[in-house]
Amino acid sequence: MPRKKYKLNLIAVDFDDTICFGNNEDDPSKTTYTFDMNAIRILKNFQKRGGSVILWTCRSGDSLSRAVNELAGIGFYPDYVNYDHKSTIARWGDNGRKVYADLYIDEKNHIDRKVDWNTIEEWLNREA
Repeated sequence: MPRKKYKLNLIAVDFDDTICFGNNEDDPSKTTYTFDMNAIRILKNFQKRGGSVILWTCRSGDSLSRAVNELAGIGFYPDYVNYDHKSTIARWGDNGRKVYADLYIDEKNHIDRKVDWNTIEEWLNREA
């Protein structure tokens, strides 16, 4: 029986150590960010194909605002930030504690704490 084609519409992606690496965990206000530009390119391409990206992070307040502003500074704009897609809210009636996505990308999903963005890109291209 052929494998059913799965429509991937929503990606939830973590910020710290997944798409961005900082150098000052003791004082986040003084952190200099280094972005994984390959990851950013892959996420932007996903958006161009009609997918939505949710920035899914434990950050809040000023730390979250700084992260979103830093992303805007490199030209990346997540569709949602720690918030469900409108279709999810319509389906379930509210914004739950855990965002819904078709794919969750977080370095903590990997034993070696590294995200293989090239493999993710290959998979996304197969699913497109």
